[in-house]
Amino acid sequence: MASKQRVQEHTPHISMQVNKMVAAAHGVLPLQQMTPCPAEVWLGLQLLQGSASAVHTAAVQDFGLHNYASKFASNGMAVFVFDYRGWGGSSGSPRHWLSAKRHMADWRAAIQHVRNNMTDSVDTSKLCLWGTSFAGGHALIVASEPEFAPHISAIVAQVPNLDAAVSTKTSLKQRGIVKSLRMLAAGLVDLLRTSLGQEPLYLPLAGLHGGMGFMQMTPSEFERYKSNKPKTPQGGWKNMARAAYAAEHFFFKTSPIKHVHNIAAPVLYAGANKDTLCPMDVIHRAVALTPQAELYAADCDHFELFTPQHMPGLQAKQLEFLLKHVGLAAADAAARAEHVQEQRTGHEAEEGEEVAMS
Repeated sequence: MASKQRVQEHTPHISMQVNKMVAAAHGVLPLQQMTPCPAEVWLGLQLLQGSASAVHTAAVQDFGLHNYASKFASNGMAVFVFDYRGWGGSSGSPRHWLSAKRHMADWRAAIQHVRNNMTDSVDTSKLCLWGTSFAGGHALIVASEPEFAPHISAIVAQVPNLDAAVSTKTSLKQRGIVKSLRMLAAGLVDLLRTSLGQEPLYLPLAGLHGGMGFMQMTPSEFERYKSNKPKTPQGGWKNMARAAYAAEHFFFKTSPIKHVHNIAAPVLYAGANKDTLCPMDVIHRAVALTPQAELYAADCDHFELFTPQHMPGLQAKQLEFLLKHVGLAAADAAARAEHVQEQRTGHEAEEGEEVAMS
């Protein structure tokens, strides 16, 4: 079993709390303190890779990232998981501020934190990025930037949002021009309100096709999306986002597919054949444009990919890909995972003896 530790460092948007006792434990402990941008660090034995990880448009760490973090960490990797400012366990106001620009700034801060402050624990020369949906696109853009490209060993882009033009056309088709203009107007009103010191204006984050939600879904997709939400999510998560994103998306479209040709590291694209949010045909285009690309395709929709039916195969492929590109053989990873489990068992036994003696 991997251990999850709290770390206290200060970077532009990353602030965490170190607990030396937690660092020595072999178990999974909850991260409770809400700080500007708290992160969970999952550690395996003899760490070979640090992975900065974020979740999709409408979710936070506790929507299931631990399923990936524990899998990677138990196979010899270190995984750095964080929430964006204003989301989940992170502080920051206004809350639920959906913004590609802000989110990518947080990605850069997270990567800089790992590279500058975790060199004693992690081989930061083997840094990988993992992102899903909206964050999958962010990871691709950041990995293409000259400052970071030479330091990235591999990227996993899971059902990534890639093309703003395609998203806009799909939105207009599903929502219609009138509602689309209403959303743009709401975004401009939100920006005006906050500039005057007033409370933000919010719109639904997710909803059915034809509605005012930023993410438009089929009924089955919407039900699966809601089923991922924990009963008590960190930071009081709600199905809403600042309307300002409608204006940002209209005036400053972010299209990761325009940047993938600059990515030096190998990329694993994981797509869903029935995805209506991040269509597979756009992913095929990105694969063709990316210098080193692999494709994993599942016969399901966007959120069905996270179900028990598809997760094992998806995680196995991602793990194989990451281990290959950080130079860690699967057999070595399995042996180290077993050793970590043995150490954890020994640690628990020592704790039991101490309790018995007391």
